[in-house]
Amino acid sequence: MKVKIVLFVLFALTSRMLAQEKTAENKIAVPENIYTSLRPADAQPAVFSSQEQLNTCIQDKKNKTIALIRENEKDPVKVKVYREQLWRFENAVVKSSAK
Repeated sequence: MKVKIVLFVLFALTSRMLAQEKTAENKIAVPENIYTSLRPADAQPAVFSSQEQLNTCIQDKKNKTIALIRENEKDPVKVKVYREQLWRFENAVVKSSAK
């Protein structure tokens, strides 16, 4: 009987140690890629008045935004704003003004 109790305690301690070890491994965060877009809370894309304007401006705006992210990579608040702006440009739409 005592052997069963001792074995049970050893098993419980071993399983607890393994569980803590796996939890510690899960806490090691993979660094987030700050050069990817981030969906803003309001999810409003950039709006252009014509498809031609969208086509001519969008790549330049995305490149400039990525450059701003690169310049401010030490400031997480600015990076978040620029990543949200990048999302807006990546999801830009054309809105006609005809009523």
